[in-house]
Amino acid sequence: MKSFTLLTALCLCVQVTCAAEPVTAVVSDELLAKMTQVTETDFSACLSAGVNQLLNTQDDALRKQSIAKLAALLTKKETTLYGKYALLRMLTPYADQLDAEVVVTCLKDPMTRAQAMRILDAKGDKRGALTSLTPLPENACVKAYRDIQKNPASFLTYIASSDKKVRETAIGCAGEISTASLVDAYQRDTDLSAKLLILNALATRKDKQCVPLFKKEAANADELFASAGLSGLISLATLEDIPFLLAALERSPDVALAARNVLISISDPKTESTLLSAKIKRETQLDIIGDRDTPQAFDLLLPYTRKTETGDVRAAAWRNLRKVVTEAQVPALIAQLQEADEGDINPAEQTLLSAVKDMDPFKRDALVLATWQKASNATTRGVMFSMMQRFKNTSFEPEFLKLIASENDLTQEALRTLCSYKPPSKSALLAILAYTQDEKKQQANAARLFLANGADTFALLQSVFDSPQSAVAKKLYLHLFDKQFEGLKIPPKSKKEKGVPKAVLDTIQKTATEIK
Repeated sequence: MKSFTLLTALCLCVQVTCAAEPVTAVVSDELLAKMTQVTETDFSACLSAGVNQLLNTQDDALRKQSIAKLAALLTKKETTLYGKYALLRMLTPYADQLDAEVVVTCLKDPMTRAQAMRILDAKGDKRGALTSLTPLPENACVKAYRDIQKNPASFLTYIASSDKKVRETAIGCAGEISTASLVDAYQRDTDLSAKLLILNALATRKDKQCVPLFKKEAANADELFASAGLSGLISLATLEDIPFLLAALERSPDVALAARNVLISISDPKTESTLLSAKIKRETQLDIIGDRDTPQAFDLLLPYTRKTETGDVRAAAWRNLRKVVTEAQVPALIAQLQEADEGDINPAEQTLLSAVKDMDPFKRDALVLATWQKASNATTRGVMFSMMQRFKNTSFEPEFLKLIASENDLTQEALRTLCSYKPPSKSALLAILAYTQDEKKQQANAARLFLANGADTFALLQSVFDSPQSAVAKKLYLHLFDKQFEGLKIPPKSKKEKGVPKAVLDTIQKTATEIK
């Protein structure tokens, strides 16, 4: 599953960091990128990775760099609440190095408020940033926070407060409260907003003793309570829970999303077969299997790309194969094209691109060429033709030339592709010119050549002035000169852009004058 893959990657990241002697690496770029996307599922893995990397950075200067980079993520809009909470947790031991103004931005949300308060407390901020939550003279939120730190039992008093911000502050301190006490507070409290805060806090614990409560609330008619109850079942649900989870998929979007996340998290290897035998839409089954991303997902999804399946099912199969396919599965994917519908060329190509994204380009292009040359059905040929158009290896040029010479349904596309090479070979250029006899085609292909090759197009055309296609080459040369030459003389807007040297411009103009 995806969460398992992430956990493995982050743990590996920690192992590598710990293994170096001496350690000189700052917090990894991989972890920094991930911290803006942290979810409830991968919160613990990200927190553990960050804590370990900071602890094992032995150079103080490098550690300060890491802390600064992590702290900067607290103010980014794209950083999730779980990401901010994890950042605050890992940065708490380094409170003295943090800017109070940055930490204050995390006081606004209940999830991050208590941890932000702890950091501000550690910085010795007694009356400043902490009191920004509500006006002075007495800040009820700060009082609630301090009382719960001293006496966790006072949590029950503050969670029952009529002040919404006080309740939110109390729930932010729930880490100090036992699960049994939270459950007791949930059962006794009558305020719905307080109950929802408690239920959400319990849901983050993944505590088995709360499963009965979570299942009960998952059936709640109130969508907020149902979503919270379902969220608590992530990583705790079993095969027996699949029927009621599938039923929850038919409820509101928020409840359905929560149920889907639970289904994705079930670790039992029989989950896939249970899903496929369930009486729900096949597309829904395939989407969940794709999101689970288990080792058997590819083999389960692939058969549903057959032309005998309906269009919606095939679309779902291709869509989810893109999530799970690896380079090792490329041969099976190519073989399956024999059974695929000709109308699925585009999704099949996108799936194959996902599979070969990390493949060595030379190996990839050789595979594409070999498959194209052996292809006997329209779907395989269509996919491989698109791949050749995309990658434009010089080894593909002879195949495009054959298509031009044979005058078939791919001729025009082959011609366009050759025009987009940077640059096309001399034989390809001659074939383009030979095929380009009427004025409309000449102008279109001249534009394509120039789009790909810019000012070099003039030298390309001049290189075949002594060929049988000389007349057409000169005609295209003059056409481009009239359309593009003045634009080539405009100086580049920045130093990064390369302008056309004056000597080249003079040569182009002189040649055009000679032709005229």
